[in-house]
Amino acid sequence: MGTRRNEAAHVADPWVNPALALPLLQRVESLDGQATGTLTLGTEQQPQAVVFVQRGRICWAVSERMRDRLTDLLVANGGHTVERKVIEQVYQRCREQCRPLGEALVAEQIVTAEGLRTAMLQHTTEALLSVERNVSASWSWGAHAKPSYDAAHTFLPAELWVSLSAVQRPDEALLAVQTLDRASPSAGAGLAFLREFGATPIVARGVELSLSDLRDTGQWLAGVLDVSDAISPQSMAVLNTASREALVVWQSHGIGYIVACADPSEVTYVIAARRG
Repeated sequence: MGTRRNEAAHVADPWVNPALALPLLQRVESLDGQATGTLTLGTEQQPQAVVFVQRGRICWAVSERMRDRLTDLLVANGGHTVERKVIEQVYQRCREQCRPLGEALVAEQIVTAEGLRTAMLQHTTEALLSVERNVSASWSWGAHAKPSYDAAHTFLPAELWVSLSAVQRPDEALLAVQTLDRASPSAGAGLAFLREFGATPIVARGVELSLSDLRDTGQWLAGVLDVSDAISPQSMAVLNTASREALVVWQSHGIGYIVACADPSEVTYVIAARRG
């Protein structure tokens, strides 16, 4: 947590395929719902990266290449004017008291809850990206007693899978968010997938899916768009579901979209917004 910035902590370039992290994320998802501990890449004495898990959710991850990066992210995303020295002081107190740093920063109103979550998600994502192709290697599990984290500041494996694309392609992620904002009148469920890399999720809004459901949804979307393209490029498709909802799917600028609509008026809105 020192003040020195480690440039090597930045996102790996070129593209690191998020699918490489699936074995690790699937292992977390398959853990007992009460499992709390650490997944370590390398040895306990010389770890390359560590992922801390609490009750089946990922709290944070860190790699040996990411010293001081969390401080950078908290300063940038904290939601307030944050001074590094203040974070350092809280960090030292939390170490002495065995208290989670993030929750202490929120409780003392040094960062906002939203700012903390944004910083922690990006930090965890960058930690996995920093180990690049080793992310698919064998990680050893060890039960561990750690301070309890608020579930609001932890992440489902599928959320981290989405973030692995969004952090590497921030322009596309922003475009996808803006497109879904325009297309959905009620800020309802919406998904976006990069088509360049098969069907890689980059935005998942208003929906919590398992890794397998998210993967299957992307593959389904790719199939629908392939058929749609063969009939009429750049067209939209509207599909009814068993629950009487409708799914509107389309692609634009290399991104495939799915928006869930509760009634016909929402379908009309999405189509009009897309064409506009």
